[in-house]
Amino acid sequence: MNKLVLISVFLIQNCIGLLSQNKSFHSKELTKHELSNIAAFAKLYGYVRHFYPSTEVEEMRNWEQLIAVNLPYIEQSQDVLDLKRNFIQIFSPYAPLLRINDTIDSVYKFPQKQYIVYRKNKGWGNRGENATRVNFIYTSELIWVPIDSVLPDGILSPNQRLNKKVNNDISISWPMSVYADDSFTLPHNSAFKLDTSKYNFTVENRFVRMGCIIELWNVMQHFYPYMDVMKIQNDSLLEKYLQLASEAQNENDFFHILELFGAEYKDGHAAFMPYPYSSWEDYVPPIRLDWIENKLIVTYSEYSDSSNLKVGDEVIYIDYISSEEYFKNKSARVSSATATWNSYYSCKEILCGKLNSTISLQIKTENGKIRTRTFKRTLKVDGLEKKANTRTLINEYSPAYYYIDLCNLTDSILQELEQSILPLAKGIVFDMRGYPRIHVEKLFRHLYQDTMYSAIWQIPISYFPDQDKRNVQMDTSGRWIIAPSLPRFTNNVVFIIDGRVISAAETEMGIVENYKLGKIIGEQSAGTNGNVNSFKIYGLYMFWFTGMKVIKHDGSRHHGVGILPNVIVKKTIQDVREGRDPFIETAKRQLH
Repeated sequence: MNKLVLISVFLIQNCIGLLSQNKSFHSKELTKHELSNIAAFAKLYGYVRHFYPSTEVEEMRNWEQLIAVNLPYIEQSQDVLDLKRNFIQIFSPYAPLLRINDTIDSVYKFPQKQYIVYRKNKGWGNRGENATRVNFIYTSELIWVPIDSVLPDGILSPNQRLNKKVNNDISISWPMSVYADDSFTLPHNSAFKLDTSKYNFTVENRFVRMGCIIELWNVMQHFYPYMDVMKIQNDSLLEKYLQLASEAQNENDFFHILELFGAEYKDGHAAFMPYPYSSWEDYVPPIRLDWIENKLIVTYSEYSDSSNLKVGDEVIYIDYISSEEYFKNKSARVSSATATWNSYYSCKEILCGKLNSTISLQIKTENGKIRTRTFKRTLKVDGLEKKANTRTLINEYSPAYYYIDLCNLTDSILQELEQSILPLAKGIVFDMRGYPRIHVEKLFRHLYQDTMYSAIWQIPISYFPDQDKRNVQMDTSGRWIIAPSLPRFTNNVVFIIDGRVISAAETEMGIVENYKLGKIIGEQSAGTNGNVNSFKIYGLYMFWFTGMKVIKHDGSRHHGVGILPNVIVKKTIQDVREGRDPFIETAKRQLH
């Protein structure tokens, strides 16, 4: 079928100046009426973009331009009739059968109809101008079936409608499926024009900032699979963050607002980054801090002792703000499903800033002396993480007793472990604190006599918006299958975990947990698994979130629970000062 790329040009020529007219940062406190108008627009926009089954919606690419151009008119709508009139002008080119406060049963006759078309969302498949992945596991597509076909269970016929309220005064309805001829869904507006323009947006414009919130809120509202288990009250978040976005005072202020927004969803994968990445302020001094016993403690430093900074020192002020307050402010902007992931990630980024910028730390030494020093940010934060978490890869610490760092194995080293080292082992400590570089479950096949599977992966199939309970289908394909292999290893095995264990690492540890491959010691994992989804927002930011729902082998909840250790281990300040690793020490003691 030949389908043209079409785009509405309503108001664009007259309003494009609004996107660049403010050279300075534009901020405003919205009135209750203005906020209600914009929130209603946001909901209607989401229903049309993500659930209206038309070729116009399918081929549209400049959704962000549509939002930013039209928000001034929505904000200024004087009453319900004015708002309805603007809604119709904006959305009818894409959703011609959309009704707004209209209860009349109109009858449409399409003698040229040959197909029925409906929309199928597998997770969230971004089709817009800021799509970042092609041939991805998450898709959104129009399904075309011959007109005499029996529609799948749950799909409403073209003569039936979905009904929604976007505020107290405006109700809308639209068909879940529509008729189509050989090229277009019906009715089709032949007056559409192709818009191939590229638009540059700036964060200084508050309509762009509110557009960021509208895009983000709708994706999470309809496609974030943990809205229910984490008890997210999403309706209340829409107006809250629209107002904050409109009031933002500068670019840094707005980025913090985005981080707070992401943190509301309690998703360890949820994160923002300025786009392009080169503008990300991800440099740190060569110092790693950790939150231990409710204090910020230096756990790694590349400075000599003569610099008055030692591992084990306490940081009591950062840039003249108490470490408690500084950590609290940072952790509030870190999206996390568990406290252990929040603590880890907050400490990872707590000293981040621009390359060669400086940061002041007031330090309290072990003997109580207080010193203030200024440090320059010279290292990429991820580079520092690798240095700070370097561990011995393989250590035969006692005859036939081995410590193995699973996170830094290579395929060749794993093969050597499989074939010549571990078959002779009497006891094994596997350290999973971090993220493995390869599929280490290959080692697990030597620990179990039968075929093993990964946890249950579920990609929601959505035909209805708002995560309606009528969306009952799940794509559960893709589970890992691990067949048993010889030689068999000893069952005298202990695994070490902590809050850094996330995503694929939790898939690995979920196998360990379910099939009881060994005792697990350490801390609760991140409680966040499932393939990440991502997209650019107005070409200004990247956003990541979990797009897949993962549940444990027995059907119980994983998100926010994670892998729980059989033996809990906590590092103390004294451990750091004495150079001890209580996790490894505890793991060794668990072996017989």
